[in-house]
Amino acid sequence: HIFYSELSENITPKHWSGMALKVFEVIRSGASGVVVCHGTDTMGYTSAALSF
Repeated sequence: HIFYSELSENITPKHWSGMALKVFEVIRSGASGVVVCHGTDTMGYTSAALSF
């Protein structure tokens, strides 16, 4: 599933919250894992948001 198609400079905390909720929903529905693909500019922020 493509959840976002956005340039990294346009990513905001709202996007990370949405990403975290989507990952939670996918895992809860039975997936054994999730792959998030994006560039390196926001990788640290994304990993922090999804680690909780």
